[in-house]
Amino acid sequence: MNKKGIERNIVVLLFVLVLVVFSFAERDSRKLEKLYTTAQLLQNSSQVLSDVAAELHAGNNANN
Repeated sequence: MNKKGIERNIVVLLFVLVLVVFSFAERDSRKLEKLYTTAQLLQNSSQVLSDVAAELHAGNNANN
C-alpha cells in the first residue's frame, strides 16, 4: 500500500472514531440533562412541601 492509501485509511479511521466519541458524549449529555432536571424538580418540590408544612404548623399554633 502506498503512502496516500495509508493516509486515507488513517483519516477514515479517525473520522469514525470522532463520530463514535461524539455519539457517546451526546448520549451522556442527555442523561446528565435528565438527572439535572430531575434534581431541580425534587429540590423545588421538597422546598414547596417544607413551606406548606411550615404554614400548616403556623396555622395549628395560631388555633391553639
